[in-house]
Amino acid sequence: MNSNIFSLEYWPIIYVKNNNETLNDELLEEYQKDFLKILIRCKNNKEKVILLIDIYNKSGVQMNYMSKISQFHRRTEEYNKKYIDHIYILCESKFTKNLISMFLTNENPVAPCNVIRSLSKLRHAFHHNHSKNIKEHAVYEKLQNIMVESN
Repeated sequence: MNSNIFSLEYWPIIYVKNNNETLNDELLEEYQKDFLKILIRCKNNKEKVILLIDIYNKSGVQMNYMSKISQFHRRTEEYNKKYIDHIYILCESKFTKNLISMFLTNENPVAPCNVIRSLSKLRHAFHHNHSKNIKEHAVYEKLQNIMVESN
């Protein structure tokens, strides 16, 4: 998969980052196609993944696209429940964090979800939630170095 949004380099952690300023219909379509490919890979390999969504440098969240992404995930809910272990959303803005948290309250995510505003809190939450999986920790450490450099 040659995705502009998903990085599978850190599998089973899926690093999600959109480098474009805003989301548009074309990116949303790419997101959906690539996400379905990830679910198929999970099914074929009987694996679960951790989604790490990095919107740290984004100044705001477009509600219409949050709604469209939510609708897409409702349609794939059965598979999301099977193959998504945890979701982390990294954002800098307190307003964005509160907005996403409010949205998630109404949407009931398919997996445990943490909305976090700093890399240190993300590290703490990750270690707390995945302390028993040494492989995930090693992968996370590599990914964290990349996130520190890009944020």
